[in-house]
Amino acid sequence: MPRRRSNLRTLLHRLREALPDADRFLRFDQHHVQMARRGPFHLDAADFEAALGVAHDSKALQAAVDLYSGDLLPTCYDEWIMRPRERLRQMFLQSLQRLAAEQEAGRQFDPALRCAERLLTADPVMEANHRRLMHLHLANNDRAAALHAYHRCAALLRRELNVDPHPRTQALYQRVLEQAAGDPDQDTAPLPSLSPLSTPRLVGRQAEWAQLLERWQAAAAGSPGLVLLSGEAGVGTTRLAEELVAWLWRRGRDVAVARCDPSVQPLPFAPVAAWLRSPCLQARLSALDDGRLAEIARLLPEVLTSRPGLTAPGPLLEAWQRRRFFEALAAPLLNPPRPLLFLADDLHLGDEQTLAWLHYLLSQAGRAPLLVLGTVRREEIQADHPLHDLRRRLQASGRWHELTLAPLNVHECGELAAGLAGRPLTACEIRHLHHDSEGNPLFLVETVRAGSMTAPGAAQPRS
Repeated sequence: MPRRRSNLRTLLHRLREALPDADRFLRFDQHHVQMARRGPFHLDAADFEAALGVAHDSKALQAAVDLYSGDLLPTCYDEWIMRPRERLRQMFLQSLQRLAAEQEAGRQFDPALRCAERLLTADPVMEANHRRLMHLHLANNDRAAALHAYHRCAALLRRELNVDPHPRTQALYQRVLEQAAGDPDQDTAPLPSLSPLSTPRLVGRQAEWAQLLERWQAAAAGSPGLVLLSGEAGVGTTRLAEELVAWLWRRGRDVAVARCDPSVQPLPFAPVAAWLRSPCLQARLSALDDGRLAEIARLLPEVLTSRPGLTAPGPLLEAWQRRRFFEALAAPLLNPPRPLLFLADDLHLGDEQTLAWLHYLLSQAGRAPLLVLGTVRREEIQADHPLHDLRRRLQASGRWHELTLAPLNVHECGELAAGLAGRPLTACEIRHLHHDSEGNPLFLVETVRAGSMTAPGAAQPRS
């Protein structure tokens, strides 16, 4: 230790000689040497983290990831730099994944493809990145590019790892081939996603999953309704909803996804607009008559350019005009040729007009094979929340179903944590994780990823 301190003092002495006004840039005390919080310089790593902290929309997120110019001090190989370097790198990768997903959801395929390519450059052997690129090319109706992306992935894996692509990647490739050999003009939708970050497999929730599948099967058979997944923040309502979305998508079912954005003032009918822009509904929109399509143009102004001669509608002034608008929005969804799932994530953030329209939709659904799935944070629903009125109305018609997710038990926490850690955990570690996370999956995931799997003072397991 004395030798290390002597080496540090020597290094600091040389630094003061080499750097004029070193005290303006660095802060020294008995325990720390660090960059000054305020000084005549910009610290790119700090700027990147600060920008991510306020990145509540795609534009801000794009600006944040653009600040990341590469690994932290890439020519330094000392052990101390490894952890902060990897932390910043993971923040960058996760932010890119989130940005690509948001751009894909908004059908901004060109910037989403650029994000996907950046992900591949940063982590070329991660197959999920290759699949994301294939999905984006499919969504952009570029099957040739999707096929090229697969062959590029397969060649890289053989060259670098001497392995074949994962069965999921091969299955996606076969799906592209089948569609390319079929109708070349058929739209192909990517897997809708709300959580772009790589998520662990679903653990627990067997009872809730069974009930969710039962409700879907009933809806597909002509018993439409709304299922609300509720629970505290981080308990996994979105994760369970996405499991159903992925399960249906793999079976070729029609799925439309919308998210109520907590970072902006709720826009009237924003989730409905997102649903109507889904690829699986475009053919149905095109088949509507001019009168209904003109009403839908209130939400989707782009339809005015897609059908020449369509006249923009006037303002909604009377009750009958509002009902006609509601009817037009519901028209593509009622009596559909195939079962439909509509997911509204964070429905507690939705506007009152969207909730009123959902009541109209389900009151008029008859035997239409559709299911509306919503997720909510239980603590966000106050006594005067309009969801209570929607619940009362739909319960009266038997079209309201609610599943409340509880925290994971000790066994489930251990199973989830072991999968994340890549090794069996000791009973002590599992108890510590369950206690610290209180069974909340999000908190548990963050704890494991931070490496805090043992209580202070506990012995670390040997690897």
